[in-house]
Amino acid sequence: MAFEDDITATFTMTAFESGRHIEIYGSKGILRGGGYYKKQSGDDIHVIEHSGREKSYTVEVPNGDEGNVYHGGGDAGLIGDLFEGMTEPIVDKNSSSLTASLHRHVMAFAAEETRVTGKVVDVADFQEDAMRLGA
Repeated sequence: MAFEDDITATFTMTAFESGRHIEIYGSKGILRGGGYYKKQSGDDIHVIEHSGREKSYTVEVPNGDEGNVYHGGGDAGLIGDLFEGMTEPIVDKNSSSLTASLHRHVMAFAAEETRVTGKVVDVADFQEDAMRLGA
């Protein structure tokens, strides 16, 4: 995916791993985390700086609430934010608006369109076409 100011991002999803995980490659290093890495190392998050320095972190479950272990309670948080966004005005800048959530989904569908057709898709045009078609 190409963004303004020559910023690019790549999203890869695969079904060929044991357990969910995320890897983020940045200009200063790599962040890895999730179930797969937890099984391998016992830590939730592993940061590897390009300099070679490594650091691992374990996420503590608040109040021993094992019900929030999977996705760190993130699924419940997303649903809560969605409900709040539909029922109350957003006052917290860190919270995701319904519009922002929908835009992220449009980006994912546009990326899939690119994958299927092999053509460059402008996200704004894709969203406009989807709205026009009532999709």
